[in-house]
Parts: sequence; C-alpha cells; structure tokens
Amino acid sequence: MDTSTGNIKYRPCKIGFIVRKGNTDDFLKAVGINTMIWGGMYNPIIPFENEQHTKEIGDDFAVDYYYQVSDDVAITHFIDKYPEHKVSFHSNDIFSEYDKKFAVIDVANFYNEPHRDEFMDVIPYYLKWDKKEFSLLQKVLFGFYPERNDLDINFEKEFLKYFKIDPLQIKSNTSDINEFHDKFTPIELTRAGLGMYIRKT
Repeated sequence: MDTSTGNIKYRPCKIGFIVRKGNTDDFLKAVGINTMIWGGMYNPIIPFENEQHTKEIGDDFAVDYYYQVSDDVAITHFIDKYPEHKVSFHSNDIFSEYDKKFAVIDVANFYNEPHRDEFMDVIPYYLKWDKKEFSLLQKVLFGFYPERNDLDINFEKEFLKYFKIDPLQIKSNTSDINEFHDKFTPIELTRAGLGMYIRKT
C-alpha cells in the first residue's frame, strides 16, 4: 500500500486594510498595525476609491478579511456587503475585547525560546530619521511601532530589548534609505517563520 507524507503549517490571516484615499493618518495607522502583527508585510493597504476597485484589489491579494482603520461610512457599507470577509473573531476586531492584546498573532510571540535560532544571524536595526518627510518614508519602508495605550505591550521597547540595540538616528538623506533597504528592521520581523508566503488558491 502506497503512503505519502505531508507537512501542515500555520499561516497568518491575510488582512486587507482599507484606508480613505489620500488620508496619510489612515495609511500610517495601517502601517503601524501591520508592523505589530504576524504576516503584516504581506497585508495589502487598499485606498478606498470605489467598491469595485477595492474588491478587485482584495481578490488579487486573496484576503481573508477586510479591516477599516477609520469610521468611514462608505467603507463600512462596503465591508458589510461581504460578510465572508468580515473579521470573525469574538470581538469582531483584530484587537481583543477582553484584554489589551491582539486577537491575531502579534510579533511578540517570536521573542520566545523556540524562535531564537531564527534570528541568530540577523543584524537588526530600528531606524529613526530627523526630518518629517523622511520619517514618513522610513515608516513605510521599514515599519514602525506606534504608541498605543490600548495594548499591554510596548512593541518598540520589546524589539530593542530582545535584540539588545538602541534606535539608530539617521540624518536626512535619501542615500541612507538605500543603505538599509535589505537590513533586518521591524517590518522584516512580521514574516518570521514564513519564508516564502504561499498565496491561497
């Protein structure tokens, strides 16, 4: 009798973050959340232009859920039309209603013992730029940990503590950005344990 062996691995939820088109605050909020959760690097941030365009992008990225970072009525109406893609956790949110934690897996889970070998050879950086315009680009390219009082973890503090580093202050210069494009920064942590992310069919 022939036998076969297969491997089963967990994957993070694929979440489509819908933001108001042209709204920088929405965009940065989505970037900040994605820096804190497993798989965040692969979650699309979708500017809401119209329902058809938003749905097409969500389908292209094969999202499991849609999530809105603002209380925009049009975005709420769009998500309500697709209950199969509404966040279905107990809190109906990616944040837990019971405690100051995420309802999805966050990157702090990778600081425990089983994952230590994965980070043995990385040289981590937590970058901060002087000027606001470069700071915005830095947050998008390398990820950042926003200050939040509704979570019981200070993600920036934990990143610096685990990797035993201090923030690296950068003088504003586009060449500095190019220098760090392939370094291990907070956004890279979001793909821990994933290797190549396999698209859901």
